[in-house]
Amino acid sequence: MSGRVEVIEGAVFAVRYPFVRETYQSIGEDGYVDILSWRPGTTCENTWDGDVDYGADGEGWQRLTVVGVYQPPRFPTRVFYTRDWVNPDGIAFGKRSLQICTREKFKRLIAGYKFHYELNRADAPVAALPETPAA
Repeated sequence: MSGRVEVIEGAVFAVRYPFVRETYQSIGEDGYVDILSWRPGTTCENTWDGDVDYGADGEGWQRLTVVGVYQPPRFPTRVFYTRDWVNPDGIAFGKRSLQICTREKFKRLIAGYKFHYELNRADAPVAALPETPAA
């Protein structure tokens, strides 16, 4: 993200975010069933030279909505925000509970995913930019 970013109440930031495919078991009418789903984040593999490679099966979005900005006396400015995700299929999900961090950490969050990652396939699904949610 280039230039100065103003973090103000009501601002919505959409950050491209990696996702991996995972299966989980659920109980259905006929017993256990495996369900394919998306999980935000990457896979991590150690390489022969001691490095780590991060991979993703698709790309979606992390949406951060600023609820408020507060400057307590003698402490760094705090940003109150909610967070949800849009998976590579375009489906929004996640708890919209209130999160708190310093303004500096929030700027790192909106700058993008914290590690360099590669998509595991050339034809990996990528979600379109999400619409701003209605308040």
